[in-house]
Amino acid sequence: MKKISEVFLLNDKKDLNARYRSALESAIRASGAVVKSKGVYESILSPFKIFFEILYSRPLVVSSNIKSNLFFLSLPWIRGLVILNGVGRYREIRVFRQLLIFLFFINARKVVAIQSYSDYRYFRRYSSSRQRLRWVPGSGGSQKEFGTRQGVVLVQRDNKLPLVFPSVSDFLKKTHFNGALFVVGCNNITDLESLFDSVQCEVVNIGFVPQDDIFHHGDAFLQPSGYGEGFPHTLADAIASRMKIYISKLEYLRYGLREMEFQVDPVADGWLQLVPSEAAAKMVSEESVTNSYLEALDSSSGLIKGYP
Repeated sequence: MKKISEVFLLNDKKDLNARYRSALESAIRASGAVVKSKGVYESILSPFKIFFEILYSRPLVVSSNIKSNLFFLSLPWIRGLVILNGVGRYREIRVFRQLLIFLFFINARKVVAIQSYSDYRYFRRYSSSRQRLRWVPGSGGSQKEFGTRQGVVLVQRDNKLPLVFPSVSDFLKKTHFNGALFVVGCNNITDLESLFDSVQCEVVNIGFVPQDDIFHHGDAFLQPSGYGEGFPHTLADAIASRMKIYISKLEYLRYGLREMEFQVDPVADGWLQLVPSEAAAKMVSEESVTNSYLEALDSSSGLIKGYP
């Protein structure tokens, strides 16, 4: 089988490829291709430079994130894979959804992998390009050790915490939670203390920790709503680690968790407790997800071999 010689990985910033696409990059390299990681919005000139590089070398392209996806979808003659992480805050904007449907239609040489199950269902229903759409749950989770102390881990960033706090507060109130809430990944202590000032439970600010240690302080994981992600990376990690998970019923359906194997127990109005099965952990694992992306890429190019 003839192999593609060059693959561009497009993202808003190159470091996002290093963070979320390293396994896919390694797998493509293993096929014999030269992989070049590109940040479309590293600088003002970056989009123009990458545009001319693509015109000149005609590589196979993999794009991630909304802005980079729109850039890649504006080149309908270039083959490749579009990874739609999530429509996010644009989900309720009908004109934007219609724009994506149109772009999917004119990009007959591309396959679109959609991480959000609800987005996938929507585009499958309304797009005439449904045969080129795939559902892939996330970017690949990895197994991590979690704590033995009874408590819930909330992994967030400073800019996301205010958006998800109403959901967190709803969980704490409806479940009458009185354990410890471990907040990981936030550095702005003033804002954190202000948000959780009226919360009755113990709130422990852990701050930044190495990725392998994000679950070390509690025995359960809380997945709030409010940010509009396709499939949260930390949720995939929690599933891959077979950690007890608290999640709203809405997000449970939106992320497609109903399509996986969990022990599901209602804990309050609108809230569920999940215990992942081995099959669910395998489905969101880095190896399984990487395989799914390679298969989607292969159906676009016919040139990339499967993941070893």
